[in-house]
Amino acid sequence: LRAGLDAHELPVGAPWAAGLLLEREAKLPLRQRAEARRWPRTEPAVGEHLGSGLGRPRAPGPLHVAAALGLGANRRPDSIDTLIHATKYSYKNVRRAAVAGLGQIKDPRAVQPLIDTLKDSFWFVRSEAADALGQEGDVRAIAPLLNIVADPDATAESSAETSLVLLCRVPKAPADPFASRLNDPNPKIVRISAICLAVLKDPRSIPVLLKHVASS
Repeated sequence: LRAGLDAHELPVGAPWAAGLLLEREAKLPLRQRAEARRWPRTEPAVGEHLGSGLGRPRAPGPLHVAAALGLGANRRPDSIDTLIHATKYSYKNVRRAAVAGLGQIKDPRAVQPLIDTLKDSFWFVRSEAADALGQEGDVRAIAPLLNIVADPDATAESSAETSLVLLCRVPKAPADPFASRLNDPNPKIVRISAICLAVLKDPRSIPVLLKHVASS
C-alpha cells in the first residue's frame, strides 16, 4: 500500500489510503491520526487540516488528493468552492478526487461545475463526474449526460447511463430531453433515451423499444 502511495496513485474508492497519506505527509498529531483512519471522518479538526492541504503552494500531488477526499467525506457545504477550484488542477487524480467530493456533498452549486467536468480530457474524471451528477439528482444534467453516453470510454459511458436512469426517476423529471434524442445517429443514445422514456411511462418510447426487441 505504501509503495503504491509513493508512486502517486490513489484510487478515489480507497479512503483508508487517504488516512495513510495524511499520516505520512501531513504529520498529524497522534490523536488526529487515529481519527483520520476512520471513514467518514468524525473529527472536525481533521477536516479543517484536509482543507488546508488544497491551498498549499506546492505542486498538486497525493496530499491534495487526500485533502479533496476528506472534504467530500465531511460533507461540509463550505467546502464547495474549494473543491470546485480543485476540479481545475493540473494533477488528474486531484480533479477526480474533487469531483468525487462534490458528489458526496450534494449541493446545487456543484451541478454546473460537474457538468463542465464532463469535458475533462481524462476518462476517469469524466466517469466520476457522471456518477456524481446522478447522485446530485438535478435534471439539468440530463442533456449533458446523454452526450457522454457516446463517450469513447466504456466506463464513462456506463456511468452516464446509470446516472440517467437515476435522474429519470426524479419526481417530475422531464421527458422531452429523452424524446428529442430518439432519432439521434448514435444508437447508444437512442437506446438509453427509450429506456428512460419507458421508466417515465412515455408512449414515445414504444416504437424504439419494439425495434430493439425485434433486432435481438
